[in-house]
Amino acid sequence: MKGNHKMNKERILEEFAKQLDYWVEESVKATTDATANLEWSENEDEFRKIQKLTQSGQLDKITLRKIIEEILRGYTVSLFTVFDGGTSLAEEIDLSLVTGKGEQVGELHDEFVMHLVNSGRLTIRVNLAS
Repeated sequence: MKGNHKMNKERILEEFAKQLDYWVEESVKATTDATANLEWSENEDEFRKIQKLTQSGQLDKITLRKIIEEILRGYTVSLFTVFDGGTSLAEEIDLSLVTGKGEQVGELHDEFVMHLVNSGRLTIRVNLAS
C-alpha cells in the first residue's frame, strides 16, 4: 500500500505542476497578446496596460513569464503549507489533504518544489558567495 500511496502522491504533484504550467501560459498570454479575450477579468484595463508595455519592448515576455511563474509557484507552495500544518492555523484546526479512499496525502509543500526540480520545471540557484 505504501508504494501505491507514493505513486498517488506523485500523480497529485504532477497534476498541480500541470495546473501551474497552464496558469503561467494563460497569464503570459493575457498580459502579452493584444487579441487575448479578457472578458473573464475584472481588471481588463490593467491587462491592456501590461500588454502595451510588452508590445513596446519596455517589458520583455521572458521577464514577465519568470515573474508570473515565481508568484504562482509561491502561492501554490503556500497553499500546500497550509494543508501540511505549517501555519498558525494548525494550532486551531487539524487540516490535511485526503484522497477519496481516505489516504492522507500530507507534506506537499517541500515535495512539490522537489517535483518541479526533478521534472525540469525549476532550477534551484545556490549562492556560494556567503
